[in-house]
Amino acid sequence: MTTQLSDRVIIIGGGLAGLALAQGLQKADPPIPFHIFERDTSATYRAQGYRIRIWGDGADALKHLLPEHLWTAFEATCAQLADGARKLDALTNEVGEMAIPKGALPSGTPYNADRATLRSVLLAGLEDKISFGKVFEGYEVDKNTGAVIITSGEHGKQLKLFSEAIYFNRGLEGAAGFELPPNYIYWVLCLRSDLVADGRLEERNFLNLDSTESVKLAGDLTADWNEKVRSVFDNQNPDATSTLSFFICDPENFKSSWENLRRERAGEPVVLLGDSTHPMPPVGAVGANTAFQEASDLFDTLVRMYNTSSPSSTGAEEELRNYETRLVDRAIESIRKSTAGAGNFWGMRPLAELKPAMVWR
Repeated sequence: MTTQLSDRVIIIGGGLAGLALAQGLQKADPPIPFHIFERDTSATYRAQGYRIRIWGDGADALKHLLPEHLWTAFEATCAQLADGARKLDALTNEVGEMAIPKGALPSGTPYNADRATLRSVLLAGLEDKISFGKVFEGYEVDKNTGAVIITSGEHGKQLKLFSEAIYFNRGLEGAAGFELPPNYIYWVLCLRSDLVADGRLEERNFLNLDSTESVKLAGDLTADWNEKVRSVFDNQNPDATSTLSFFICDPENFKSSWENLRRERAGEPVVLLGDSTHPMPPVGAVGANTAFQEASDLFDTLVRMYNTSSPSSTGAEEELRNYETRLVDRAIESIRKSTAGAGNFWGMRPLAELKPAMVWR
């Protein structure tokens, strides 16, 4: 592969991992030129406000990518973190204890971030380096093309509500320099669509529900719940409500599929990152933390590739392939953790029983 490393890095998708990577490239000494192309028409085009948990290796990776003032802002804009968890019977409103398996949570300081606020932090200083309203349709590679980064942007009838009160540290808001949203209750209804027998979740309609239809669906599904529990849905913000499908890769064939893809695309300076590589249910923050680790790893790879004062003994093509090898090994373990969590949390069927899905749009 021949590359002109003076060319910009092209980041397709302004998701959290892509923006974190961009912050790292801008912080590099010297900075590595880049530009982001995002399909949304603006940073506030659609509601993206939900709680995201970052800790352990994911938090270390994010800190590695951010300049000091943005890491400080990130810490200041995170919500308070409550200890432990409780179970609540949806029909009786009775409270019980919920045991968390030993070793299920990673080590390190956990951060409770509002996704929309985190995205604002990650967008800071990138305003002139991102183009909105640009939809990715494909790519071509010529001999002078530099590195291109493509990014994307958790028995019987099981219907489970996950809910958490989000309280922000108001005393730090001014110092952070970012406006915090009002305190809110973060909630998610998780279920298997095949266990809803009356057709409300037919696959052909599932991803086409607007916010109003999503609000109605939540109310219909919980019509027989205790009225105190239902107050969560009665007082929800319709503009922040949406219906989503969870997708997951099969870890058993992930590596071989990736190797087949690499053989087909041999020599191309194009790599993947985050959900575009390995979609998985957002259970235990595995997906987000994995994506931040990949962004940090890719940043270090690009620094070595662009370092003209002390060039790496490894060629550009080999650097990218080594990055992909680490990505695949890390992703397989993350997918397995996410699969186990989804099975425990809402009874996701074994992977062998799930139907293949086409997610490219």
